[in-house]
Amino acid sequence: GPNHSFKPAFMWDAAVAPFQLLPIAGVLWYQGESNAESEWRVKQHDAVLKTLVTDWRAQWKRPKLPFFFVQLPAMKRPHWPAFRASQQRVHDSLPHTGMAVTIDLGHPTNVHPREKQPVGERLERLAMAHVYGKPNRGRGPRFESAKQRGDLLVVRLANGHRRLRTLDELPPTGFEVRDGRGRWSRAEARIVVGDTLEVASPLGKAVTALRYAWVPYPEPTLNLMDETGLPVAPFETELSFK
Repeated sequence: GPNHSFKPAFMWDAAVAPFQLLPIAGVLWYQGESNAESEWRVKQHDAVLKTLVTDWRAQWKRPKLPFFFVQLPAMKRPHWPAFRASQQRVHDSLPHTGMAVTIDLGHPTNVHPREKQPVGERLERLAMAHVYGKPNRGRGPRFESAKQRGDLLVVRLANGHRRLRTLDELPPTGFEVRDGRGRWSRAEARIVVGDTLEVASPLGKAVTALRYAWVPYPEPTLNLMDETGLPVAPFETELSFK
């Protein structure tokens, strides 16, 4: 009907537009579950979220309006890994944005998990670091590079020179490697020093891709984070070594 809350622009007109005359410091955005329900909707998401951010900045006449959003947490829904990758791409391509990684949170079946406080705290860290200029490192570790050293992959994370650690002091979990036929296998990893890890490939030198936390709901819970408690962002990368 004409007043259904899912009608295009209904939520904007009813809940956001009335605030356009007010000055705002930035936007905190937590949404995406309904956009991750199918493959074709996931494929649309890059353009949809970029359009939303660009339009809001235009509406407030602030092309650099900070926009911080939450990457979807862990949940047993098949398209969520690809959707998280879409969110990462938007973050990487749009300036003045930040993404709170929550792959270590969530619930296997509840789309509204109870752990809201850590989500809010991670958004707060982004805002304090990038809007208010506080010495608060808001962004957690993310993939930067991978090099082959024998049967090992030396993985470097962009981490602001912060040390990596595991929550349980056990080796990092969540890494997988792919062979030339597209088959994925679990891979053991260890923290070498600082923001660098070594991933032992069971495929030897035949590995063609590396990924981390690339599942809807990691089991067991991921344990890799930086020394301030921020989790590593999920990633998948193609590898080509000569």
